[in-house]
Amino acid sequence: METHDSSSPTASIDGIGVWVPAGRRPPRGAAGEIDWLLEGLLSRLILSERFSGKAGEVALLAAGRRFPAPWVLVAGVGNEPVSPGNADRALKAFFAACATLGWKTVALELPDESWGERIERRLKKEAGRGFRAEWFQGRGFLPQNRLA
Repeated sequence: METHDSSSPTASIDGIGVWVPAGRRPPRGAAGEIDWLLEGLLSRLILSERFSGKAGEVALLAAGRRFPAPWVLVAGVGNEPVSPGNADRALKAFFAACATLGWKTVALELPDESWGERIERRLKKEAGRGFRAEWFQGRGFLPQNRLA
């Protein structure tokens, strides 16, 4: 297992992971940026009730050419403020989906510092399959030259 902080992931990554609270429309932060770049795809999923942001819910979105990875995995974290139980459910579902997809490397949004310890504990459980994560906050998942 390898983890490190990155303002712009440089290694080849299988996917991008972001978190969406229940009832938040439009999405904000990294999820909002991804929604914008995907021309409102995540918003449409929320409006059509195919994704609610409930803790443990995940949605796989095909990323466009503007992304450094072919896929975006969106995980619901439940109502805000996010409870420790909901954070754990979201992380469990997220990493189960990564395992199912065969992902080894992901650029993972770190919503705030309180998540760091939870994510680190979960990554230790993933060490056996050689999983690696790069952290980002905000627009860090996209190199600046890809926005133009």
